[in-house]
Amino acid sequence: DESVVHPGAVAVRGIQDGPTTAWQSAFDMSLENDVMTHNIEIQDHFGNINEAQNREERSEHLIQAVVVDDTVIPQAEAVSEETLKSRRRRYAFCCCFALIAIITPIVLAIVFTRNGTDSIETIPTSYPSPAPSSNPTSNIRQFLDNLSPTPIEAFDDPGTSQAKALVWIENDYANTDIDPYDDERKVRRFVLATLYYSTGGDQWIDANGWLSASDECAWAFLSCDWFSNVFENTLSIKSNRLAGPLPPEIYLLTGLTTLDLSDNVINGQIPSEVGLMGDLEILRLDGNGLIGFLPTELGLLGASLKEISLLSNKIAGTLPLDIAYLTNLELLELSDNVLSGTIPALIGAFSKLTSLSLAKNTFSETIPSEILSLQDLQVLDLRDNLFTGGIPLSESGNSTFVSDMKELYLESNFITGTISSNIGMMKRMQILALKNNLLNGTIPTEMGRLSQILTLDLSDNGLYGNIPSEMSTLNRIETLNLAQNSVTGSLPENLAMYSNLRTLDLYGNAISGSIPISARSM
Repeated sequence: DESVVHPGAVAVRGIQDGPTTAWQSAFDMSLENDVMTHNIEIQDHFGNINEAQNREERSEHLIQAVVVDDTVIPQAEAVSEETLKSRRRRYAFCCCFALIAIITPIVLAIVFTRNGTDSIETIPTSYPSPAPSSNPTSNIRQFLDNLSPTPIEAFDDPGTSQAKALVWIENDYANTDIDPYDDERKVRRFVLATLYYSTGGDQWIDANGWLSASDECAWAFLSCDWFSNVFENTLSIKSNRLAGPLPPEIYLLTGLTTLDLSDNVINGQIPSEVGLMGDLEILRLDGNGLIGFLPTELGLLGASLKEISLLSNKIAGTLPLDIAYLTNLELLELSDNVLSGTIPALIGAFSKLTSLSLAKNTFSETIPSEILSLQDLQVLDLRDNLFTGGIPLSESGNSTFVSDMKELYLESNFITGTISSNIGMMKRMQILALKNNLLNGTIPTEMGRLSQILTLDLSDNGLYGNIPSEMSTLNRIETLNLAQNSVTGSLPENLAMYSNLRTLDLYGNAISGSIPISARSM
């Protein structure tokens, strides 16, 4: 019977000439047949099936062989609809997983690249060039954002000096005929505009040329040739009513050798970025209202910086040890501030120092002996502090430095002990001011060796004894003040030899005798 399926065989849907026959006869194959078995999925693609017979007679078991269109197909497998659906789902899942595995790394790489670029902050070593643009001013903000130490938000606040300077530089860049208007010039003009707005430039006494279209080196108070390796570039705006903070962008004036903004109304702290001005030799900010501490970053200026003058401000704290790196420093002027602590022994590292002024602060303890090693020192001003101990030159054998000393101010401290005979070694001394201390003993006869002395003030101490006759050789002296001591004896007759004497104060002593006629005419 053609419609019967024998055990061990399967009926496979085929094509017959007769319209009513749905299946071809299946041949019975013995297990001993040597036909090679294969796992082949037979799919329903032969058409015109009697669905009733298909449901009754479809087999889901493995068979040995079938005949389709007179061809023997060994070892095939009939697959159910559920199995096909399951396999399609697994295939779709694998395809989706593979697609996700390919796309995900690409997306993550793009995200991390953008985030990494935005989060890295570095101090630029050179001016980065913005991407080309048809609008020459479109990249100025991004360019300056990368250089300015000021937070980016300041450029969005129209009240900040940086935002005002940005607006100006964009207009300036678009309208000026300056050539070349390169990146370095763009930065310089931006920095100068920031300084102008930060310190109330519209209220300056003189702002000739500032924020004009002319070359910035033609602006008032600027002396510069940025393209020369020999010319010294200076910015010196003294007594010009600058009022406001010193912007940190000032460090971007690369090549600047002198920054002098003395006797103005500049307030706030000294920007730490000043330490990045690698060519700076002279820093003068005297007579302003600066507060805060001395930035340790000053030590970064190393061998370049030669002068620091911050006289008459409100700078507090102690002397940072980092200033010892300023090995070529010649002048250190920090008088009239609110500095405290001690003078560090590292002061001896300033081998080229010629002037040290720390007057009118609250420094305390003893004056370090390391000062004695400063053989080029000519001016030492430590008056009006809280120093104790003796005069640094009081120890014999440690006064090799004093041969070039011209001015020594130690008045109004708590200096004790006697005046050493080594004082006679200071043969170039012109001003010796030891007033208002706790000195005692006699005036050494070696004082007569100070042949260049102009002012000698030993008042308000505990000195006693006679005025040495050797002092009669001091024929250049103009002021002699011995008031408020316990000096005795008579005034030497040869006092009349002080031909240049203008001031003689002997009040509060026990001196006897008469004043020479020549001295009465002073």
